Amino acid sequence: MFIMRVFKLFTSLSTIMNLFLNFLFSFTILIFSFFFKYPEVYFALYLTAGVYKADPRLSFLPQFLDLTMFFELLTVVGIIYFILKKKIRTIPFPVKVFMPYMFLVFLGIFSLLYTSAPIYGTDKIFRFLFITSPAFFIPLMLFQDKETYIRFMSVFIILSVIIAFDIIRGGISPGEIGFKEALGSNYLAVGRISGVALFFTIFRFLTAKKVAYKVLFFLVSIMFIFTTFISGGRGPLIAIGFSIFVALILLIIQSVKYKNNILVINKSKTKALNYILLSVFISLFVIMLFRNYFLTIFYRLFLLIELSGESVEERLNLYRAAIESIRGIPNFILGL
Repeated sequence: MFIMRVFKLFTSLSTIMNLFLNFLFSFTILIFSFFFKYPEVYFALYLTAGVYKADPRLSFLPQFLDLTMFFELLTVVGIIYFILKKKIRTIPFPVKVFMPYMFLVFLGIFSLLYTSAPIYGTDKIFRFLFITSPAFFIPLMLFQDKETYIRFMSVFIILSVIIAFDIIRGGISPGEIGFKEALGSNYLAVGRISGVALFFTIFRFLTAKKVAYKVLFFLVSIMFIFTTFISGGRGPLIAIGFSIFVALILLIIQSVKYKNNILVINKSKTKALNYILLSVFISLFVIMLFRNYFLTIFYRLFLLIELSGESVEERLNLYRAAIESIRGIPNFILGL
């Protein structure tokens, strides 16, 4: 009788334990499904963490959490989770991409043998392997449908809107000279994120079906043009201009083709070309309308055109040194 009671008690405990384990497993799956449903969102936050993690309002976080590593980990775990659920196809890394990367890694590690700053060099190698490299390889696994791209873009657009409002909150006035910073980052970060978000906004404008969305993205693009110019960063602005120029050339080439001695016009390419030309004219309108707010970037671009100013002269000297290094052996490998 006693043995039967013990057996029943053991069976009951075993049943309760199985129910608890099943609940725990189901709950874990539910948590994973909720938190790792959109790893592309974490990926975007990982790429942009350097822009916002120095914000004074987040000063309590670095004491126990690095946002770059945190969102990188969430991205990787999310991708592994979807691979196991067979929602992401595993794509082999192209050899033409992987081999140069491995050569660069080998060169970095090999350079530790002769560098005069081994601690700094080791730190850079670890950062390259565990922070930069994931940003290089993750897109091959992550971006496999249009919706993923759109969610990824949305993070940049939302972050750029926050940056714009943070700049406005800090105060702007016509005729003011100086760089504009936001969220604890520098003016170059403002220009870079606003520039990337501008391209994403143009894409969303081109692909949006509803007129209300087109109007919204149109107004937001004007905001990003404004923040890009008012930041005062030359590099992001030149990158945007060059990218638009290349896009225009490619669209012009692709929109007109000869087929059987007949001129064929690709209407979809022509439509995109017209929208980009419209964006250029809108940018010129914004520049003229708010030109008194952009004195800093105008002045700095003038210095660049004239090849004057301490920054330009120093960079020209570095370019010359780099070219001389490339010409010589073994400097083109070992560096200077």
